[in-house]
Amino acid sequence: MSYLPIVIAASIAASFMDGRDDRFPTEAIVRSHMNAAQKDFRSADSNYDCWIGFLPLLNATVQYQDGESLERASAVERAIIDNFTIYVFAGELECNVAKAEFGGRQKSLEIISQFRVVRCDTNALFRIADYLSEAVPLSADRDEEMREISKADALDRKLVFGCNTPPRMYGDLTFVSVIGRFGRECREKFRFRRLYNDRLPKFRVAALAAMRGAIMKGYENKTEEEREAIWEEFCRRAKATPDERKKAEE
Repeated sequence: MSYLPIVIAASIAASFMDGRDDRFPTEAIVRSHMNAAQKDFRSADSNYDCWIGFLPLLNATVQYQDGESLERASAVERAIIDNFTIYVFAGELECNVAKAEFGGRQKSLEIISQFRVVRCDTNALFRIADYLSEAVPLSADRDEEMREISKADALDRKLVFGCNTPPRMYGDLTFVSVIGRFGRECREKFRFRRLYNDRLPKFRVAALAAMRGAIMKGYENKTEEEREAIWEEFCRRAKATPDERKKAEE
């Protein structure tokens, strides 16, 4: 991923702070950030990790939240969480490589884990757990891949030759190979899945570890046993595996 788009995105996002970064975000600033994020996601730029755009807002929220009443801080933080979690993880048809970049999401969740509302309200906390439950591996079965590629290539050949038998290249024993739009898209889809699945485990463990920290360092009115019970429920809702949970706790 290019460094320049990140710098530009951070600069644009920071501009929504009305030239000031020494205060807790107002509702108008939050709305401006959300509008900017929405435009980024709609553009689907394959060279840009859209979640990077949340960082200036998240950093300002954490830095100045203690100067606000819990009621106001919680309202703003819930609005941010609600907006952050509407952007889904990759689906079966995804091939945009930016969706396989987890840096922005990981950093964002590490900052969100410091929100006051996350550390005292299980409704906000479990909203994050439900969001993480959607971060699952994509099907990357090799047999399925070969079947889909074969069908895509057959469709590309039909678009070129119709029902006619493709010719052989002169001096070649094989038929002409046609890899058109459908074949390329199919291959890109499975290349994306392998990249996504390779990076996903590290992200999930990092996100779980950040939220465990929020639970164990927050919820000051709870006993250690009660905090462990909250963690147990968080893992259940996030669909954490025993191995992921163990690594997060370490």
